[in-house]
Amino acid sequence: MNSIIVGCGKIGVSEAGAANDVYGTNNLFYGNRVDFQDEGSVACVGSNAINACAGMSGNRSDRNPGFAKLYDNYNFNAFYSDSPCTNTGIGGVNLGAYTNPVIVPVSSNTYYVATTGSDTNSKVQATNSTTPWKSMTNAIANAVAGDTVIVKPGTYTNSAVVEFNRCGSGQPIRFQAEGSVVLVKSGSTPQIKLTAASDVILDGFEIRGQTFAVGFSYKNIIRNCRFMRVNANGISFTGSPGNLVELCVMASNNVNVAMNDASGNNLFSKCRMLDATNTAATSGSIVFGPYSCSNIRLENCVVAGGRNHGIFMSGVAQTVFLVNSVVTGHTLDGVHVEPGTTTGGGVMLTNCIIFSNGAYGVNEVNTRMDAYPGYCCFSNNASGNFYDFDSAGGYTTASDINTLVLPVGSTTNNIVVDPLFVNAGTNDFRLLTGSLCIDAGTPTTELATAYYGNPRKQGSAVDIGIHEYPVKNNGTLIQVR
Repeated sequence: MNSIIVGCGKIGVSEAGAANDVYGTNNLFYGNRVDFQDEGSVACVGSNAINACAGMSGNRSDRNPGFAKLYDNYNFNAFYSDSPCTNTGIGGVNLGAYTNPVIVPVSSNTYYVATTGSDTNSKVQATNSTTPWKSMTNAIANAVAGDTVIVKPGTYTNSAVVEFNRCGSGQPIRFQAEGSVVLVKSGSTPQIKLTAASDVILDGFEIRGQTFAVGFSYKNIIRNCRFMRVNANGISFTGSPGNLVELCVMASNNVNVAMNDASGNNLFSKCRMLDATNTAATSGSIVFGPYSCSNIRLENCVVAGGRNHGIFMSGVAQTVFLVNSVVTGHTLDGVHVEPGTTTGGGVMLTNCIIFSNGAYGVNEVNTRMDAYPGYCCFSNNASGNFYDFDSAGGYTTASDINTLVLPVGSTTNNIVVDPLFVNAGTNDFRLLTGSLCIDAGTPTTELATAYYGNPRKQGSAVDIGIHEYPVKNNGTLIQVR
């Protein structure tokens, strides 16, 4: 009653069975992978679903609780002025653990940062582009919900930790790069990371030479960013559910994306993960595991050119959805599903193109986690297009792949054919006239648009791959090598 349940990488509240009922009234759920799990393992996400459960009423999950000083050693005793938690409990009390929390005003200021600025400038001065702050750390420390920080072009070399550790409320905190803004580290210990953050928007930054670590953060947006040339992970997630990463490039990192430890419900949209440098057979351009990170979606994404696997899954059962994406050019498997420690989950591939990988297109090497391709195009994978552990067979033809003994409907309508790209060598994965991938996909209600934003259905059905033929605008191709 009158509680706040936020940022849980697995389940906010779990009702284990009929003998262990949970009764909840006037609670706020936010940023959990699953807000409430009813008896019988029914996952309830959203206010209506939660309140439909026996013993649950008056709960909501539509708003950030608005913690204003979570960065201060996880201080839960300060709310923004627009927080839905103040005076909204039964009897007019506050939600949460504190009776008289500190109230911090929401703002709407725009601040500026430039390499020519000074951190001795006041907050008032920093709202003028001619008297900006100099460092990102100073801007982060001063920003509150509703503020925008515009960072002027330049390379910002950081000798200390740059930690985006703020929370928005009803309004986000936006950090916007203006032109080319590069964040790099200096020395062996500095880090650039997103920690204990929610409703923060990062837009347009290039982070070079240092892992961008997302830890215990939920409901953030990372957009139009580049994560480049790191001898570790380009971007990593730990205990961070419900984040959106869109229109980003991860290139020439040891591992481009690492997902681990209760980082569920994250969405990657229209991203490119290119040229991972790790050569180990137990790694990939994208690595899931070894701990649970279920319900990860990759939509309209390209995973290309790595020196091991494209996507590598291992450990505790997890579920990954790969939709309208391209996986190509890896030294080993395009998608590799390693033996798990628990049964369940796997990778669901829909409307994807898996081609020209050095071993299998999709390699399912265990009975605990499966791979389910449907409406996919396979071509030119050196060892075979699909390896199925359950039937101990490697399959090349479409008829073989489509008749595997797997859940009904999971491996239907796959094709084995050259997809006919405009120029795969330059990562131009638009389809040429005559491609059998045109109108060969299945509708996915989650995807209204293709890579360049044109509507997903241009013909009789949606296309397989990241683009919808024909591409009807003049978007600039992202080509990173």
